[in-house]
Amino acid sequence: IEALQDIWEKVFKSAEDVGVIILVRLFTGHPASKQYFAMFKDLETANDLKASAKLRWHAGRVMGSLDKAVRSLRNPEKLIQILHAVGLSHARQATPVDVKYYHILGGIIMDVLLETFKDEMSPTARGAWTKLLGTL
Repeated sequence: IEALQDIWEKVFKSAEDVGVIILVRLFTGHPASKQYFAMFKDLETANDLKASAKLRWHAGRVMGSLDKAVRSLRNPEKLIQILHAVGLSHARQATPVDVKYYHILGGIIMDVLLETFKDEMSPTARGAWTKLLGTL
């Protein structure tokens, strides 16, 4: 947990920017995922996505949810509540988000972390992140 939280402190310093990178990769690499987000449906290119204030806002929300999860790792009951709330909000949409996109998003988050923080990502930290992202 400590290794994961150490990396997260560095990530969260630029959370919104990292979140934008993650969402741009999701929506450009998996365009069908945009069907769940009406506010992004007209954003066709990576540049359109990067320039979108709405995407930046949503990236901040995604990273905020991750922050709550990371900070709750030593409190499993709270962690479950956080993950349940996020899942419920996405399940209640007009078109509920397909579970496969959570796994895809987890892989993208891991890739971005490995690229951005490769020097700090010890095998222990990598294992902890893999475990956390696998629960999403």
